[in-house]
Amino acid sequence: MSNYYPYGEEKTVTADEQLKFATYRRDSESRLDYAVNRYYSSAMGRFLSPDPKSRSMSIVSPSTFNRYSYVMNDPVNRDDPTGQWCTGDSSDGCNGTGDENGEGGDGDGSGVEPTGGSGTTDDPYTGWGGEGTAVPDPDPAPDSPPDWGPDPEAPADPTTPTLPNSPPSLPWCSAKLEFRKVKGLVASHASIVVDDSFDFTFTMEGTPSLYPIPAGKLLAFNVAGDIGDVQWGPELTSASDPALCGQITAMEYAEDRYNARPVDYNFVHGPNSNTLAHWLLTQGGIAKFFSAPPLSYGWDTPLYSAPTHGRPEGGNRSRWRRF
Repeated sequence: MSNYYPYGEEKTVTADEQLKFATYRRDSESRLDYAVNRYYSSAMGRFLSPDPKSRSMSIVSPSTFNRYSYVMNDPVNRDDPTGQWCTGDSSDGCNGTGDENGEGGDGDGSGVEPTGGSGTTDDPYTGWGGEGTAVPDPDPAPDSPPDWGPDPEAPADPTTPTLPNSPPSLPWCSAKLEFRKVKGLVASHASIVVDDSFDFTFTMEGTPSLYPIPAGKLLAFNVAGDIGDVQWGPELTSASDPALCGQITAMEYAEDRYNARPVDYNFVHGPNSNTLAHWLLTQGGIAKFFSAPPLSYGWDTPLYSAPTHGRPEGGNRSRWRRF
């Protein structure tokens, strides 16, 4: 019986720093799985950086254009031991293993089949091979022996340094709290500026749905980039806290969930923009690093009568990426 759920979450938690799901080694600090060419998150069921191998995309299988997905969202029948492309059925985008008759492989458009399968250029959009019979190299070089790389038995060159294989770098994430004085009022407006794991920089803040205030609902929205208000407190980075990218993702989920169930806006006592900023920091588990900015009325006002947790039940999880 498997010890893992389909996307790698453990049914019974065991010690990290050892081979686990899909032959990946799980890091004890970030809880991410090292997949040779990039990192995988079993909690989110996807990779944290795009697939570095461009040939793993195919127009005949549109799902391969999602560069972050794990094994085309079919972990029961496929795996991806190197983080480059999945292994399995070659007919729908995976890297199938061809046989000696040229069936079942992936051509590269050059007429030479790298895995023993078909090598004809059937796809006019990508130039990659389709299925069929392998085509010989039209410009062979019979006098040139194949290049098998350096001789493993040759003595090492002392002038050439040997570098160990280094893991791919983790995505850079950051978060900071900012505020500005509300024009014409003795009050301030708080917002959160983040760099997330998708390399987006944007400002998370709240606003009333109707004017003049107070009126309508309190809505969460995002503005591209850093709006340049006054920073309050520290700037958190993933260099000092590897878990920060996941915490920012939790804030994004919480923001999406909130907009599916917004509350009434109250400028004086809250809920207002300060209430929402404090709530988002709490949902991400980083509120302990920040105090209330000056004149941020409503900061400690509960957003809901009871806290909510989990992933969004309603809204569109990609809404926050459209500015």
